[in-house]
Amino acid sequence: MIERIRQSLANKIIFPFIFGMLFLLIIIFTVLTTVATDALKQSEKEKAELIANIYAPLLSINIFLGFDTKIDSLSQQLIDNNNIVSVKIYAHKQLIRDL
Repeated sequence: MIERIRQSLANKIIFPFIFGMLFLLIIIFTVLTTVATDALKQSEKEKAELIANIYAPLLSINIFLGFDTKIDSLSQQLIDNNNIVSVKIYAHKQLIRDL
């Protein structure tokens, strides 16, 4: 009886079909996950570069002129943004602010 169940035509068709569909779903899920994470990383990198390009000229002028209070206020504006976790400002390879 067990041999008859194993040998049935329906089982010979259904089981490979189910395994094939599972394999295909795993591949699709993996590809979509990697594409989504890569796109998210790329957008976060572009956002960070955009913010750095906006604030870099302002900070560099204030560092050159020695306006510490303006450097602090610009740094605080950056930190007030929810998307920015920390700010490190370097001048001549020396860390001058770490928030």
